[in-house]
Order: sequence, then structure tokens, then C-alpha cells
Amino acid sequence: MKTFVVGAIALCSLLNANEEVAAVLKRDLKKQASSVCSSPNTCCYAPGYNGAFIKEICNPINLSFNGSFIYWKPAQEGMQTYTLYSAESTNPGLTSVLQNNVFQTGFIQFKYKPGFQVGFEIESPYDNWRIYSEYTWYHHQFSDFFNFPGPSTLLSGFEVSLLPLFLLDPSPIYLLLQPSTLNSLFDLHLNWIFLELARVYYVGDKLTLRTHFGLRGDRNTQTITQDFNLSQTSDEPTPANDRPVSGKVREWSHSWALGPRAGISADYLLPYDFKVFGNLALSLLYAKFCLKGNQNSILVTPFDTFTETVRLNPITQETASPNLEMGIGTGWGRSFCSNAFRLQLLVSYDLNALWNQNMFLELDRQSTGAGTVNSPQILFHDLFLQGLTVKASIDL
Repeated sequence: MKTFVVGAIALCSLLNANEEVAAVLKRDLKKQASSVCSSPNTCCYAPGYNGAFIKEICNPINLSFNGSFIYWKPAQEGMQTYTLYSAESTNPGLTSVLQNNVFQTGFIQFKYKPGFQVGFEIESPYDNWRIYSEYTWYHHQFSDFFNFPGPSTLLSGFEVSLLPLFLLDPSPIYLLLQPSTLNSLFDLHLNWIFLELARVYYVGDKLTLRTHFGLRGDRNTQTITQDFNLSQTSDEPTPANDRPVSGKVREWSHSWALGPRAGISADYLLPYDFKVFGNLALSLLYAKFCLKGNQNSILVTPFDTFTETVRLNPITQETASPNLEMGIGTGWGRSFCSNAFRLQLLVSYDLNALWNQNMFLELDRQSTGAGTVNSPQILFHDLFLQGLTVKASIDL
């Protein structure tokens, strides 16, 4: 019994000693962790936070700069440059009826062209909210060229319908005109600015989600210029039938747009500091367009040659313009200099859809006299851009 009492007392003393040692060790670890986290060159982080965002969690305020090289191809609906029609008889004989069939149609030839994006982000000390701004620049010219074989191969019954529609008067005398050459140039200037408030959510140690909302502003300009030459199917023009032989048509569409924008992006970590990611954003913009155009043509008569100039009064058009952005890609990132900064290299394939961008048809509708109260509204056509984006980002 005495031996049991002595053993119990010794065990209690040992447990008390272990508790005191554990308390001391716990205080020391807490002090070390505090000193480590306060150091500007080292980091500590919660177990649920993944490796790609260690540094951002450590520092109360972070700065991030990024630059992107974009190689995108645009495509805008309703950009036909000419249409040739063939007049065919549907019922040969005395009661034959001529029917116009589409023979050939030309379109602006869109190609992949380079551009750039620059962005800046700051993370606030309050609950890890982030403020991000980005600017996109894409200014390029696209073309289409038409050259008819020549007078010796011209077939009667063909006519040309050029864009803009107000180029040719719809009177029957123009059915005698044949296209010779047509050079079409389309200038597309896009300037976009994003301003957003974002926050990152950590889903385990592999997946992060980033939600954002804010504003989007666009300042876009579209210009189409067409130099044309027309020939005549009749042997000699008559004084009553003046015909343009050559000239130039130009139309402008200047627009600005502003509205809310929201989206989400996801990152999933892979081994060796790689990751895959995807993003999706939607915006609804109020857009205002200013449209104008003019035509300079040289007319020939049997008695004289003179120049005619037609100018359209500027018109404005207001509409809602929804926009969709999406992309998927992969990237690599690593911290350097004792976590003083972090470098990320990203590659993605992106798609941008901008609704209600081609207003040239609306300008042509009003210029040809079709824009009356009872005339149907022409549906506006959409603009799409797709291509490669290569981004480099530095987090400080």
C-alpha cells in the first residue's frame, strides 16, 4: 500500500512537470510564430490556404502588376462588302420573268492581330478585398479586294450592291453598271477599361475561387472606306443617265459604353507550381453611337465629267450592349528572394462577345430613306474576338 501511494505521488509530479513543459513550449512556439509572421521576408499561413496565395495572405497590403500580349481575331456580323446578282429567266419564252440570284458575295477578311493589356491590383488590409483595374488596346485594319475579270468577260444581267447602301441610287439605270474594282478597308479601334472589387475564397489546399464586381467602360471606333470603279454595260451613256465611274465612300461609327460588370474565376493547383484556371464575366452596358458618312464620286455624261459629294447628317443611336468574356488556360508561378515577390506566367485562350456593335446598317437604313416611322428596325450585328493571351504578373 505504501509503495502504491509513493508511485501515485511520483506520477502526479511527472504529469504536472509535463504540463508545465508543454505550456512553456506552447508559449515559445507562439512567440516564434509571431516573430516569423512579422518578418517582411517570411510567411506563415493557415493550413486551409493553398501555396499559390501564401505571400498574399502573409502581407497586409499587396501590390500586383501585370502585362498581357493578346493575339486575337475579330469577326463582326453584317460586314459584306459587295453582292453580285445574276438575272436568270424563270420561264423562257414570251412570259419569261427575270429573277435575281446571288452570284457572289464579298466580306471583310478578318485575321489574327496583336494587342496588349495592362493591369494593376492592390489588396486592402480589410478582409482581403482587392481593387483591380485593367486597360485593353486593340487597333487594327482589315480589308477586302474585288477585281472583276474585265470588259471582255462581262456578262449582262449583273449588278453590284455595295456597302454602304447609299452608294448607288436604286433607279433602273444602275442595273447597267458593272463592277470593275472595289477596295474595302475596315478600321477597328477598341479601348476597354475594367474597374472591379474582388475577393478570393480558398476551397481546400488546391482550389481557389475569385469573385468580382465593378464597372466596365468602352470607347470604340469603327470606320469603313471603299474605293470603287464601275464600268457600263451599254455602249454609250445617254444625257439622262449619269453614272458614277469611280469614287470613295466612308462611314464612321464612334461609340462609348458604360455599365456594371461581374464575374468569377477559378484556379486549381498542379504539381511543380503549375495550375489550370478559367474565368467568366458578364457586363450590361449602356451604349451611345454617333454615325456619319460621305461619298465622293466622279460622274460621266456625254457632255461633261464632274464630281459629286454626298454627306450624311450625323445621327445618334442608343442601345443596350451585353458583353460576355470567358477564357481557359494554364500557368506557372513561384516566389523569389525569400518571398519578396512572386512571378506568374499565364497562357489562355479567350473569347469576347459584344452585342449590338455594327451600326453601319442603321446608318444606311436612314440614309436611303428607309428610316421612316413605319419602317422596320434593322437588327444590329454583333462583334466577336477570340485568340491567345500571354500574361506576366508580379506580386510585391
